[in-house]
Amino acid sequence: MRRVRPLTRTLVVVAAGLAVVLPGSAARAETVRQAQWYLDELKIGQVHQITKGKGVLVGLVDSGVDADHPDLKGRVKVGPRFDSAVAGPVKPDTDGHGTGMAGVIVGKGGGQNNVLGIAPEATVLSVQGAADGQDNVANRAGIEWAVDNGAQVLNLSFAQNEPSPDLTKAIEYALSKDVVVVAGAGNLEQGHYEVGYPAAIPGVIAVSGTSRGGKAWDLSAIGDKVVLSAPADGIVSTASRASGNTSGFRKGVGTSDSAAIVSGAAALIRSKYPDLKAPDVINRLITTADDAGPAGRDDRFGFGRLDILKALTAKVPSVATNPLGGPAAAGNGTASAGTDWVAADRGTRAGLSGKAIAGFAIIGLLPVLGIVAIIWLVVGNRRRKRAQLAPASGYPYPPQPGYPPPPGYPPHPQQYQQPQQYQQPPSAPPGTGR
Repeated sequence: MRRVRPLTRTLVVVAAGLAVVLPGSAARAETVRQAQWYLDELKIGQVHQITKGKGVLVGLVDSGVDADHPDLKGRVKVGPRFDSAVAGPVKPDTDGHGTGMAGVIVGKGGGQNNVLGIAPEATVLSVQGAADGQDNVANRAGIEWAVDNGAQVLNLSFAQNEPSPDLTKAIEYALSKDVVVVAGAGNLEQGHYEVGYPAAIPGVIAVSGTSRGGKAWDLSAIGDKVVLSAPADGIVSTASRASGNTSGFRKGVGTSDSAAIVSGAAALIRSKYPDLKAPDVINRLITTADDAGPAGRDDRFGFGRLDILKALTAKVPSVATNPLGGPAAAGNGTASAGTDWVAADRGTRAGLSGKAIAGFAIIGLLPVLGIVAIIWLVVGNRRRKRAQLAPASGYPYPPQPGYPPPPGYPPHPQQYQQPQQYQQPPSAPPGTGR
């Protein structure tokens, strides 16, 4: 099994508290806020007029968090450290990855040289993983602890190339407890040539990377398990002092950051709509995404680029179950024939066609028509023996493969395809960086 690695590589360090030193021969100075280019593309100013994520707890299973960082203080609850399945006292974040993810999600902002997170009034629940990140028994224990201690969103910014029974069980547990689970798709330079795990587990929002202007980030893992895309290139955030950083800031690249941005977006939705179940939160993110690349779902952008403002403001029908599959979890209501279903096998995003809707209407009327016909026969011929109606069975599923069955019918078998194999591009650097 390949090592589980955080999905962010640190590019540069922000010069002490004042400006970001950008790479390149013509380096220029920016404030921290100016360097957070992705906030403007995500229209975060308008978003924060609607909600800042207050009241939502985001579980972060990572390398730990420097909870005393000025831009994080008061926004972090520190949980235990897990080595294997045993909980122990937390240690300083000597890696710095977890502190970076916390800043992306809940950085408080407040000035031009403060990190502003996607959901600055939410709270991160930090669960520190095993030192080398390889122990999926520890990952499972940490995930389940975060779920049991109130996490409503779960950010998992790590990936591995092989599935793990313990990791799968932990994800299934989280999904069954109405938690929105978000994970990075993986990075080519770390040897992830297809969507890694846990992102590839059914029910998880697998996030690929984009760069400035909404272009695809070339070093992101891609494949048929990608659900959403979000910024990954040059993400400025908080840094841990214990990692050797002396400025308190870092700039990184990777789908770790993409996942953290989507986790923040999920926290905003859960704050604005506190009664929504996880399937409906996921459905909002998917159905409001900015479709990019080929029409419909594609291997690079998934259902599209994250559009937080639209996810918070659009009218989105309720769904009965997680549109990405996984363990059954109740939605807020029963979807009707007119609902814009999302394909259970992550196929093309589309509403049901008019023919499909008409077909559902006809199928739904069959039992009623049968009852009417029997009543008519009984009334028309009183000497005929009264018959008992047998319960209806065997109604067909919607004609399009992969769509969920109508409410009340047994589920389709999961039809996830094996991910497409990708070859490492000749220009991609070796896979050891963060």
